[in-house]
Amino acid sequence: MWKRIKLFFAAQELQRRPFVHPTLGTFEFDVDLGWKRNCRLDGHDVDVVIGSDGETPSTDMANTAADWVSHWDILRESVIDYAEKELSTWKPEWHPTVANRLVLSSINILWPNAPTTIMLYFDDPHDDIRSWHATFEGREPKGFAFDD
Repeated sequence: MWKRIKLFFAAQELQRRPFVHPTLGTFEFDVDLGWKRNCRLDGHDVDVVIGSDGETPSTDMANTAADWVSHWDILRESVIDYAEKELSTWKPEWHPTVANRLVLSSINILWPNAPTTIMLYFDDPHDDIRSWHATFEGREPKGFAFDD
């Protein structure tokens, strides 16, 4: 009897069907992140993440992801120019990286109440300590920073 009661209260992960976007394809649910899929951009694997607690992503969030993925080859230059401009205002010891060597690692649309706000995460092949990120609302840059 106690085993049945224990099983009743045990946390069980819900089985979720994959989310399929018409242009990006199939996303799998990751409990820690939300809907996630891998794409190949600039010759690198890039995670595309649409934040969620399990609900299906909104059309706006999914379309924001699709927009950035499908236009990355056009947007990359303006993102790197923005990063370079931001880095030029920092003390040199704070940013040993060069913006044009940053490699996109993920595109994240995290907030249902801000479906066009994204965070782009980058790796620097010459710096394995920092994770760089830029925030955009639509296509307007709103912030550039790093995490140690």
